[in-house]
Amino acid sequence: MAGSGQKIIKVDQVALKVSDLSRSTAFYEEVIGLRVRKRDNRSVYLSADGVNDLLVLRQLENSVDPPPGATGLFHSALLLPDRADLADFWMHLQNHRQWLKGASDHSVSEAIYLEDPDGIGIEIYSDREAVQVEAMGTEGLDVEDLLQHATNVSWEGVPERTVMGHVHLKVSDLEESIEFYRDVIGLQLMMQQGESAAFMATGGYHHHMGLNTWESQGGSAPPEEATGIEYVLISVPDQDILELIINAAREVTRVEKSEEGDFIVRDPSGIALRFKVRAEV
Repeated sequence: MAGSGQKIIKVDQVALKVSDLSRSTAFYEEVIGLRVRKRDNRSVYLSADGVNDLLVLRQLENSVDPPPGATGLFHSALLLPDRADLADFWMHLQNHRQWLKGASDHSVSEAIYLEDPDGIGIEIYSDREAVQVEAMGTEGLDVEDLLQHATNVSWEGVPERTVMGHVHLKVSDLEESIEFYRDVIGLQLMMQQGESAAFMATGGYHHHMGLNTWESQGGSAPPEEATGIEYVLISVPDQDILELIINAAREVTRVEKSEEGDFIVRDPSGIALRFKVRAEV
């Protein structure tokens, strides 16, 4: 879609379907450090600043695990304001190491990986400044060096300026997905790893959207009752950009509307994307 990639398209929120709402809420509060902003009988809304919901948890009535090879969420990724915050998070995790799945230095960022009680991936990361996207790779995290930046202040959850930095999706066909996110959504291909992974963004960021087929090549979307992703909420800067995206989407797929009035588009792997115009402060 010509032109839309020149304006910042942001991933604002991810909604997850979970098997045990109380258990998942405790994890995202106590381990991840988000704060409950609102709850009802089947949903919990989690925020860093008490205003903007970064994660929404939905209780499934009769949940099942997603089948092997299904498409869906590889991980959502919360971006911390700076490296000291990541160091403090690592210190906090020493009391919750059973949830830790890995830690990496990607040159453009440093990241800690966890899985929630349903096995849904979540990344906590901080960006490095002025590193070329082409340098992005994967090495082990230098924890000793990271901890030199720890504040040693009592940890009280993630900082209020924490945002949803990106999402990484398990897709069925990489090239088809790249074309969709480029031509329909307006993202730019920042880096591709062979035929199995790609990283896309706007505004020169290393990636707002990761795509891979490591576990999902040729896979199908899981059943509705499967735990995992419900939707990704994407915000755009103005109504013109929203209309460009929705018109482009209508040429390749069905467009629906949520109860809240957001447009819903499913990508080629069956993953639901919701769109809204963001209110700039």
